[in-house]
Amino acid sequence: MEAVSGVEWTFPQTLGERVRYGVFEDLHHRGYIMTDGSKFGADYLAYPGDPSLYHAQFCVRLLESEASLSPLAFQAATRTAHAARKHLLLATIPFSTSDGTSSNEMASEVLYFSVTPDILQSSNKQRFEFPLKEFVPREG
Repeated sequence: MEAVSGVEWTFPQTLGERVRYGVFEDLHHRGYIMTDGSKFGADYLAYPGDPSLYHAQFCVRLLESEASLSPLAFQAATRTAHAARKHLLLATIPFSTSDGTSSNEMASEVLYFSVTPDILQSSNKQRFEFPLKEFVPREG
């Protein structure tokens, strides 16, 4: 029988692919189930459990570490996520060294920035107004 030569796997190769892979891996290790987020203008949707049992908690938008985000694109992403009753999660991985130069080595930490709706400014304000009660654990 003839030996088959191995195929070299080159993914992730580009900076965008490395960010996509790194964020997916990090959120997966944190216990989230990831699906495609294009329906809500995001890169991923992050579910706290089985997507058939839970609603997505986050619309995840990936940013390359040196990329800029225009205010209009940020506003559109925020409005889209909040209209779908999800939090916007911006995620990136820094690819720069301590001296400020760019590096091909992936950093060990993913950086997240979470944008949540301001309920007090929302048209849904009345829905969320309720008296807070002190939590008292049940005995027994």
